[in-house]
Amino acid sequence: MKAMCASLVPKLLLALSMQLVFNLLHANEVSHKATVKLVTYDLETYGWTKTAQKIINRKDRLLKNVDIPVSVTFLPVKRAVHQFYTGEADVIFPEDNVTTPYPFPTISSLPVVRARMYIYTRKQDLVIRDLGYLKGLRLGLVRGTLYRQEDVAEIRNLRLIRSANQEQVKKMLLTRRVDAALLFELDEVAYGPGVREFPFQYHREKPFIDLGLGFRMRITPTTQRLKGQLDKLIRLQYQDIKP
Repeated sequence: MKAMCASLVPKLLLALSMQLVFNLLHANEVSHKATVKLVTYDLETYGWTKTAQKIINRKDRLLKNVDIPVSVTFLPVKRAVHQFYTGEADVIFPEDNVTTPYPFPTISSLPVVRARMYIYTRKQDLVIRDLGYLKGLRLGLVRGTLYRQEDVAEIRNLRLIRSANQEQVKKMLLTRRVDAALLFELDEVAYGPGVREFPFQYHREKPFIDLGLGFRMRITPTTQRLKGQLDKLIRLQYQDIKP
């Protein structure tokens, strides 16, 4: 009997060891397949009606071709940023890796969207050759818009008229409540020259802001893998992107 028990011990230890290895491998596989939570927001809120759906379609195509499960939630902009800030979400789209500061390190994919900001006026109206031409004018912009303070600090008597969204700013421009406006153009071709939607004339070839927007992520092993896969897919779409 003792001999039989002694012979069973190595077999039991081997079985337990194999089960332990299986459990560890399975746990590792599950961790790799953990769902990443992505938050995004309605781009049409900012008046980008013609390009918004194209950008959403591009995001969806990219996410369908990665092997990491990603859940997508549409939220108002402030709630999306809040969830990313607090850690409720792992990824926010679209965003750049510079403009919005967070108290933790982040990584971003290559850009899939480009946002540019120009000065606009009504067609056949003011000619603005440089910022000095804004002296004494009313400049419309979206409340919270990021712009370089040094660009406007020395313009005498410039009045900044802020509104809730770009549609309201465009209406103010059309109805002459403002003389000029700072407006974002969103282009679904992140590496193209840009297509302007607005029925206004723009000024300055160099935009106030030129941002490449992509998937911004909290840094985890899973999001690092996700970034690598997304970057590879984005490079396939735009062959001229350098590694």
